[in-house]
Amino acid sequence: MLPSNKPAFFYLTTFGKILILWLGLLASASGQHKTIELPTTLILDGPSETPEALYVQRVLETAYAQIGYTVTYGNVPLARSYIEANAGRLDGLRARVDGAVENYSNLMKVPFEILNFEMVLIANRSKCGACSLSNIGKVAVARGFKAFEDYRQSQRFPIDVLYLTTPEQAFNLLISGKVNGVIMSTTNLPKAYDSLDQNWIKTTLSTLPDFHYLHKKRRTLIPQLLGVLKQMDASGQLLQLQQKYQVNSPSLQRETPEFGTIGLVTDSWGGYTDTPESTYIKAVRQVYSTTAQGVTTKRVNWKRAKQLFYDQKADILVGAYAFEEGENGRRSDIHIDYEYPVIAFAKQPQRLAKLLAGDGTGTACYLLGYGLDSVLPDNIISYEVGQPADCLRLLENDRIDMILNYEVDLPAQLVQQYAKQQVLDAQPLFVVFHNTPRGQALKSVFETGFRKLINSGQLRTYFPSNNEYDNANFEISTAEQITNKK
Repeated sequence: MLPSNKPAFFYLTTFGKILILWLGLLASASGQHKTIELPTTLILDGPSETPEALYVQRVLETAYAQIGYTVTYGNVPLARSYIEANAGRLDGLRARVDGAVENYSNLMKVPFEILNFEMVLIANRSKCGACSLSNIGKVAVARGFKAFEDYRQSQRFPIDVLYLTTPEQAFNLLISGKVNGVIMSTTNLPKAYDSLDQNWIKTTLSTLPDFHYLHKKRRTLIPQLLGVLKQMDASGQLLQLQQKYQVNSPSLQRETPEFGTIGLVTDSWGGYTDTPESTYIKAVRQVYSTTAQGVTTKRVNWKRAKQLFYDQKADILVGAYAFEEGENGRRSDIHIDYEYPVIAFAKQPQRLAKLLAGDGTGTACYLLGYGLDSVLPDNIISYEVGQPADCLRLLENDRIDMILNYEVDLPAQLVQQYAKQQVLDAQPLFVVFHNTPRGQALKSVFETGFRKLINSGQLRTYFPSNNEYDNANFEISTAEQITNKK
């Protein structure tokens, strides 16, 4: 009941004013909430300096710039980055495998394959050959690597794993010999990997698409960003960046390659490249038997073979040392053979030892194009010839101090007659591809196909003998052999 000393309309009017004032304040508060703007600088995890990481960072920085945003980075460990992004302390994650954030409800996927990354096993091929995960023993992995955990669950054999905080820590354990291998994404390969010698092998376990993720507070950016990324893809801008940073193209990986005719170039090595049924030629033809119309082989001296490849007059160079891949070449990860050590042969053992130690001036002879001057001290002048017999003739006539060759390529009597000293350890041999989209696709098919030849036992039948296949160092039986091999 209303008090009798005030008219009813007074209370109604007062109540109405209060109600209007309250509604106005509510509307004002709501309006203020709607006008709150988030910073135009986004904080993502990173940065890193691998080619894949540089590519992703450049793509995102370019795309966000087109919609008025800048990108900066907060460097946190892999496992921690999910927590920081989910809590909103990071605005997002640069690139993660699909499903990696299924336990982080605040993270939203930008539905565009920004990168195809490879999950790889890194090991020492001189100890484990082709280095299969099934027999390599203990491996190191960074915590939070979702792709590895999924892969591990899919395998029928147990994997002995040591978990570390960062990929760098895992990698350092490998180099120090405390584990037999390390598994990581190619986006996280430390820069130190580039300085490793040719005996280290990178085996691709799987190739997976990566997606960019944002915290839900940034969800309004997803349609805009998606439109820009599609436009960059359609214009060829992404392909240009992939070529610049030498990363795999998602579009090329999705398509079944059709190479047409593949041209390879090599020297003519008896039993290995001299006929269509020789070891290396037969293996390459088999690898591309379902993806190419044919494989043509050009055989010239090795110096000419390398130059033809460098001039892009052949798709593949067969039988190269690691240092012969050239500025724009990419050697295969898997080796195709292990060459024998290179030996220096001379008449005078004391003079040979002094010259190879850098004392005095001398001369050496080897086959045309072998580039062995790089393993000799600067005091030795090199001569290249077309046939081994030419070097032997020069040595017999005292025109040179030494010849460089493989012991198996020289007559046994000569090997026994001359002094000798090793100048180059046994080296893996590779096939080399161009750093182009076609070359990348050829390399990808080769890595998979050549390993199938090894695993099936078929490659062994291509070699002239079991001894020569065993010398190629593809197979190690157990993890104990790897650990004990020096």
